[in-house]
Amino acid sequence: MFQNELDELIGELKKYDPELKESIIKPILRERDQKFYSYNIEPWVNYLKDTFSEEPVLIEEVNFLYNRYRLLEEDFKEFRVNEIYKDVIAGKIGRDKEIYGRQMIPYPGVSIIVNWQINRALELIKEKNLKVENFQLTKMNIFYAELNWAHLAKAKKNKSPGILLDYEPYAGTEYQYVLIDGNHRLFSILQRKNKHHDFLRLNRGIANQIKTEGPVYILESEESLASMQHPIFHYFYLLQVLLTQVKTYDEQSLKWANVVEDSNSRYNQLKTFVVQA
Repeated sequence: MFQNELDELIGELKKYDPELKESIIKPILRERDQKFYSYNIEPWVNYLKDTFSEEPVLIEEVNFLYNRYRLLEEDFKEFRVNEIYKDVIAGKIGRDKEIYGRQMIPYPGVSIIVNWQINRALELIKEKNLKVENFQLTKMNIFYAELNWAHLAKAKKNKSPGILLDYEPYAGTEYQYVLIDGNHRLFSILQRKNKHHDFLRLNRGIANQIKTEGPVYILESEESLASMQHPIFHYFYLLQVLLTQVKTYDEQSLKWANVVEDSNSRYNQLKTFVVQA
């Protein structure tokens, strides 16, 4: 949420209660959140179960991860409402609460916005002493339609590196990388050095031939998971990775038990520092 969007929300909420009392505003925020945010991944999960209905060991793993996802739904809904209400009362969004959300569509008709905490990502960059790398801008999956064009002029003056995720579930695809911080300042580099292109209308295949680079920190799987806003996203991520593993093992004609063993190993490794049940 940008500051102007928060200001508009505050203006709307004050029509219901100028004092923005919690007992009045939070129910409104809950109703609003249900309209604009989807948590339901059940059609995708049912598709996985139908597809692998004759592989009970794989179905058990899908159920294991999905049940934990479901257990966290209500907690996440309340978490979102509480966070938005805090911003409403403060009247601003602090840098320590800056969130980047990217829509994921694992199955037709199913979408979920996965959120990352920018401040946590910056902490991990410092803790792990990650180095700045130059990376091709047109492969960062900058979502041009989301850019605030009025903000680009200011962004040109900001020379800070961006934060780029190497998103494992999409490894080997054109969506492998997700830029969670620095969309405006890095796009300004791309635009400045390629003024003859209209990137809103440019074909992806042509865009990928443009080799202009920009400075970023690249976060691998561990850092990507650790910087997610809420544990519910960890289980969505693990379900995505499981499906990726299924495809890999299928191509290699390995046993389904190997898929589950790999998934369990990943879960046990990750839960020690990010996954909460």
